[in-house]
Amino acid sequence: MRRLVLDHFAEHLIDHLVREGLIEIAPGKNAEVAEALATHLGGLPHQTSLGPEVSRALLAAPDVVELWADDEALREAFSALAPGAARA
Repeated sequence: MRRLVLDHFAEHLIDHLVREGLIEIAPGKNAEVAEALATHLGGLPHQTSLGPEVSRALLAAPDVVELWADDEALREAFSALAPGAARA
């Protein structure tokens, strides 16, 4: 169950970051980056702070060309994806 949640989170986060121009990913590789992110997060203890770990995972993903989002921008993206957040 946890993996399904992480997969969903990673897919939506990647989509959001791409849409907001906060990440550049090699063409056609969004799913691979989301998979790498979910795998990385799945190996962490439950109490780990997500911001730095998301940055670490994205920077390590070979298909990420550039990441412009800092930890603060990632926290804002998490908030935008939270249930009940306004959707544009």
